[in-house]
Amino acid sequence: LAKQQICQERPESKIEIIDSLAAGMGEGMLAIEASKLVSNTKNTLEAIRDELIKLRGKICQYFTVDDLKYLKRTGRISSTAAFVGNALKIKPILTGSEDGHIILIDKAIGVNNAYKHLANKYEQLAENKNDDVYITHTDNEKGALFLLDKLKEKGLKGQCHISIHEPMTGSHLGPGSVALFFKGIHK
Repeated sequence: LAKQQICQERPESKIEIIDSLAAGMGEGMLAIEASKLVSNTKNTLEAIRDELIKLRGKICQYFTVDDLKYLKRTGRISSTAAFVGNALKIKPILTGSEDGHIILIDKAIGVNNAYKHLANKYEQLAENKNDDVYITHTDNEKGALFLLDKLKEKGLKGQCHISIHEPMTGSHLGPGSVALFFKGIHK
């Protein structure tokens, strides 16, 4: 709708719409790259679009939640699964799928094991360990810093940007969640 409105008001406008197939900082990584590509005046709009589409297939996003009741509230798991999972300290390992859906890929017992699992995914999939990574959290800086230590153990040489998870999807994750975003050899 925004593209349509802008093009009606300014017919000379050239706008491309790209589905990020991501959330949170996964979208942010595309925006950062778009900014870099736009600053190079040799890039055409089509070239920028093509690069961003290529990149979106490499943005890895893995996360875990602290309390399963928030996944229950959004209909992702049943009341029984949330109750049992919380009682047994089961932490889901979630990711963004190829088509942009949030899917469960594994489970860990205890939050530190969940963070270690995220770090293992980084070790397996990072395209270049000199690239920047992004950790977001929902009021859990301690968990974010623990994950950062594990990433360094797995060879992270690039800069790590830690921030609060954006509120739209953060409200679905609930307090205590931690998410990791990086450029991988594939999603």
